[in-house]
Amino acid sequence: MTQRELSGDEAKIYGEYIGKYVILFPAQGSSYSGKLVNIEKGHAILNPHQGAEFSKTKGLTRKLIPKNAKVRLEYIITIEPTTKEDLEAYCEFQNEQDVLELKKRKSKPKDN
Repeated sequence: MTQRELSGDEAKIYGEYIGKYVILFPAQGSSYSGKLVNIEKGHAILNPHQGAEFSKTKGLTRKLIPKNAKVRLEYIITIEPTTKEDLEAYCEFQNEQDVLELKKRKSKPKDN
């Protein structure tokens, strides 16, 4: 991946976060998080990024995925610094909550 020069506005807003872990908050919907590695044509490139993978044996597992994720910056209203450790801890917490919720659902009697 080649890094390009940031435009004046991009440099003011995002320049200090390049190479750091961030959470990007859009005006609506879910946030995006990961390591901000570049800004390309109005998109933030996060790698690794927080995401989920699915397998038959484990089900849905949240983790940091070592692939590029593109986030359109047009809708981002807030950027917040974070750490890799915090993102990993959040993934672990969410995975534990999912297991507890699944156990709770399985233990409920079915209505007929």
